[in-house]
Amino acid sequence: LPPPTQRNGIITNYTISCTPDTETLPLVETTLPGVGGLTVRGFRPFTEYMCTIVATNSQGSGPPATVITMTNEDAPDDPPQSASVTTTGNPERLIFTVQPPQAG
Repeated sequence: LPPPTQRNGIITNYTISCTPDTETLPLVETTLPGVGGLTVRGFRPFTEYMCTIVATNSQGSGPPATVITMTNEDAPDDPPQSASVTTTGNPERLIFTVQPPQAG
């Protein structure tokens, strides 16, 4: 927190904005403090996003905090070719192997 002399009031809301690297229109969500969480939806697979959060109080908006992140690849359309479990001799450790679907 900033020193008390630099605080400008109680935070009234937070705004999260996530913009894909290929677009200018962001996904935006706003919440009130104390709501318990915020979920931004609509992310596309394997896409880089710049996400920014801004706190707002009675004096206006504070400086943004920004992070750049990449979403995971999409799930394959077909099931795995095979899956197997192998014991290691240690009852607390197993090896789980999944062969991905064949390409094409």
